[in-house]
Amino acid sequence: MTLAEARQNLARIQADIEAAAQALDAGGPVQLAGLTSAIAAACAGATALPAAEARTLLPAMEQAIKALEKLAGKLGGGVEQKAGETRQDPASAQRLHAARAYGKGFR
Repeated sequence: MTLAEARQNLARIQADIEAAAQALDAGGPVQLAGLTSAIAAACAGATALPAAEARTLLPAMEQAIKALEKLAGKLGGGVEQKAGETRQDPASAQRLHAARAYGKGFR
């Protein structure tokens, strides 16, 4: 994957996230199909690039992460928390997802 292709992939991911947020705001169905695989492909593509080139993708990746977190907040906003339950903080959730992705136990 070239740097230009990686940028295009990130732009598509950002557009998909924004479209989902707009659909949610309008009360319509939210289409997230393919988003996980697109993100996985973008991450794999970034790691295949030379480090200096991959670093230039960081702002776009951070922007996509923030947009995805905002969308997740909107999607989860209508869910009530049961008494005694605790929600996992985002940093712990990220560590857990990373551990699962690499097949290692989470401690």
